[in-house]
Amino acid sequence: MNPRFETFSFLPPLSMTDVRKQADYMLDNGFVPVIEFLENPIESDQYWNLWRIPTDEAMTSGWIIKQIELCGRSHPYAHIRLSGYDCKRRMNAHSFIVAVPLEGA
Repeated sequence: MNPRFETFSFLPPLSMTDVRKQADYMLDNGFVPVIEFLENPIESDQYWNLWRIPTDEAMTSGWIIKQIELCGRSHPYAHIRLSGYDCKRRMNAHSFIVAVPLEGA
């Protein structure tokens, strides 16, 4: 079974180029990018594990892609999500799955 999560779940999996464009969108709009992961999530899970606390000096889409790849290597059986937190509105403004484990993992 392949449950649907977040924005873009109706589309084929995003390429890293697509993820980079979304990361650029987040940064251009002042959102704080957050990488989260969770093994065996269900659609009602609200709390995911935080991968890294972002720092101001490293806020580029290249850094975000690198962290997603590191998270995937460290947690090969986890779903990985990229979220953009809007500090002004104090809410999650943008969120989507960037990696899912292989079938049967």
